[in-house]
Amino acid sequence: MYEKLRKTLIDRRQNLFPGGAENEETVKSLANAWYMFAQGRPRNHGVYKHYAADDLEELIAHFEHDLCDAAEKSDADHLTRFAQAMYILKTPDYENIWWRIESRANELASKGELNFYHVTNILRAFSRSQQNKMCAHDKTFINLEKVVLDGLSEANGRDASQLMYAYSVRNAGNPELYTAFEKKLADMKTSDLDYPTLFNAIYFMLFTQPQRDIRCENSEHEAQKNKALWHKLVSAAIEIDETLPLTYYRPFKAATVYLTKAFPEWNDKTEDRDGLNDALADKLWYSEQYFNVVKLEDKYENE
Repeated sequence: MYEKLRKTLIDRRQNLFPGGAENEETVKSLANAWYMFAQGRPRNHGVYKHYAADDLEELIAHFEHDLCDAAEKSDADHLTRFAQAMYILKTPDYENIWWRIESRANELASKGELNFYHVTNILRAFSRSQQNKMCAHDKTFINLEKVVLDGLSEANGRDASQLMYAYSVRNAGNPELYTAFEKKLADMKTSDLDYPTLFNAIYFMLFTQPQRDIRCENSEHEAQKNKALWHKLVSAAIEIDETLPLTYYRPFKAATVYLTKAFPEWNDKTEDRDGLNDALADKLWYSEQYFNVVKLEDKYENE
């Protein structure tokens, strides 16, 4: 079914999307179709994943100019769908499409036409695009800060954590934004900290820890705040009953390495210590077994 749809899009491109970017309805139809294709594309191709990647590259090559032109004419909703679709497809190339999306995002932001939903999903796409190589300029992230700050207090935990990751992974943004992120994290309910949210939040804490360490050296209050944030995240992870999925393993493992040195009082469980670090390490046991196997498979394929 997927292969038939892919070939239909290629063979009937001009009939399905007539008029190009000058036709407003064509732009909307292309954005919707591209997003639905990306969402419905199979995720696991097994031993045929390299063939599937080549097929995807062929499809995007046929639509490259159409996507570039349509992105430049999109409204906020459909630009967001273009960004989401390109992120979901995870193609490592086609910077020119991403450049058009970024340019249009800045243009719409200058007109005040992007809301919190648009900015969250566009920045998420930028920060994880091209197989996590990322795209867009830091200036774009700074341009969108006002929308983020205006909507952050009312955002759900998942959306807020996506923004924390998007800015911190590239060290973009002003200090006021990071202060707001830390406040939002401190105010989150433990019940809202599921594995996907923790995945982003822990990466945020790890990426920004050097700056917090400087503040902690000069202020006991900052040191206690930093410790409280880490305690909250670790406690939330331990309280989740489900096994940690392999997808979210990496930041949790990095956190155990850091926390063992940063807070040794959390290590072994005794009458005076709660043993948070040991409990978190135990949480990773099953994922670690699979991670080691997958790592060997990837090495085998690369060689």
